[in-house]
Order: sequence, then C-alpha cells, then structure tokens
Amino acid sequence: MAERDPETDKPRLDEHPGDGALRSTTRLEAFADAVLAIAFTLSVVELKLPAAGPGYLARLMDLWPSYLGFGLSALVIGIYWVNHHFSGAIYRTAGHWFLLATLLFLAAISFIAFPTRGFAENIRDADARADGGLFYTLALSGTALTWWIKWRVGVARGEIDRRLRREFVQRLDRKYDVSTLLMIAAIPLAFARWEAGLALAGAVTLSYLRPPETPEYWTESPPMDDPPAAGRPDRPGLTNLSTQRNIMGTNESIVTDAHRVRPPRSASHRAACRATRAARGCPCRTRAGNGVRAGGAR
Repeated sequence: MAERDPETDKPRLDEHPGDGALRSTTRLEAFADAVLAIAFTLSVVELKLPAAGPGYLARLMDLWPSYLGFGLSALVIGIYWVNHHFSGAIYRTAGHWFLLATLLFLAAISFIAFPTRGFAENIRDADARADGGLFYTLALSGTALTWWIKWRVGVARGEIDRRLRREFVQRLDRKYDVSTLLMIAAIPLAFARWEAGLALAGAVTLSYLRPPETPEYWTESPPMDDPPAAGRPDRPGLTNLSTQRNIMGTNESIVTDAHRVRPPRSASHRAACRATRAARGCPCRTRAGNGVRAGGAR
C-alpha cells in the first residue's frame, strides 16, 4: 500500500484488506468498558455476610481476607481500565485481528478476580498461601502479556492514530516491552520464591498508577469530542440545513427535518423555495429510502 499522509489522510472501511471492515473504536471501547465494569463489581458479590447475633462485628472483621481480595481485584482492574481509557487517544481504528486481541485481554482481566480470591482468602494458610501467591503471579503476568499482545497487534495492523509522533509511539512501545519482560521474569522468580515473584509483578502493575505520557501529534491534537453544531437545541450536532458527518473517511449527508418541509401550496411558492435552496446550496435531491424528493415534499 502506498505511503499516506498522516496529516490529511482519513481511514477507509476497506483500508486493511483481509481484516474485515475497518471501523472506529467507539463500539470496541463501549464493549470493553461494559466488560471491565462487570468484572469490577463481581468481586463484591463474593463477599458473604456472616450470621447475625452476638459477636457480629468480630465476625465481620474476621472476613478481612475477603476484603483484601476485593481490594486487590478492584485495584488491578481499575489500573487497567484507567490505561485502557488512555489508549482511546492512541488507537483510531479497529480491524478484525485487533478486536480478537482486545477480546483476549478482556478475557484475562475478567478472570483476574478468581486467582486474587484464591490468594487472599487463603492467606492465613501457609501451604495454600504459597500456591495461591504463585497462581496470582501467573494471572497478573498473563494479563500483562495480553495487554502487550493487544498493543503489538494494534501497531502491526496500523490501528494507532497516524497523527501521533513516531518518537511518542516508540517510547510507548519501549514502556510496554520492558513492563511485559519484567512480568514474564516474575514467573520463574515466583516458582523459586513466590513472595519475590508476586512482589515484582505487583510493583510493575502498580507503576501504571502514574499518569501516562500525554500523546504527541505531528499536527494539532484532535478534539476530545465533536462540538455540537449550531442548530436545533433538541438535536445537538445537526444543523437546520444539513450536517456533514465523516464516518471512516466517507462523507455522509444527514438530511434533517428542516429539509422535509410541507408541500408548497402554489407554483410561485414552489419557485421561491427552489430559488432559496439554490442560493443556499441546499442538497435537497432525491435519495433512496429517505422519503425526500427534489421539490422538498415528503
């Protein structure tokens, strides 16, 4: 494929042959947010209230391993959600292979609460604590690996925003590479001594609590959201004449209700309407399936 200008080029639905129809990341981010939200809340469902009666507070306090498990799960899932939110400014498109890589990551992060409970709820048992710590380290490392796979697939398939400066992408690449290598190194370390392996995996995970680097672009930074166009207050983003919407590089004209006027009552009225539309450059032409004809009647 020929080299393309990152400043002016726009993604197309057929941009990556063999990768399905290329689309924006809107639906992917919505689905990922829903999965992460469910995974975030499932841990608290496992907290079981003890029987009421004398000593109820003591029994509640005795559940501290379960509270620890919930806190660790919420912390890890929250860290990944925060960084996934940041990645919305990095990725611009979502093809078939990138979607599959994202599903792999979401499966891993949805599973993380289970090994967390296995470690935290058995932390008072010396033998179970060691095995649980090893299992938890494996889960943390596996989740980090799926995040790295998602990143590498996104870069390889050209899903990242072309307006990003190459130096910024390279720094992000090195950051993910080093983090993943450390997480993988935590696995053999955990087999030798589970405390050391878990400490390394935990330290790498906690390092992502730091704010990510602000993206750098070749040109000006894209806006956070499309501002609503001046027009009807009840339909933000749609003007009284028409709104041009750019969907994956295709200009699609949205004909609003302002175009769908009532049929004119006289020939002179029709002539005046046609003259007004011609002066404004209004694209009131016949379009299949929208019920609008050249004369403006429905």
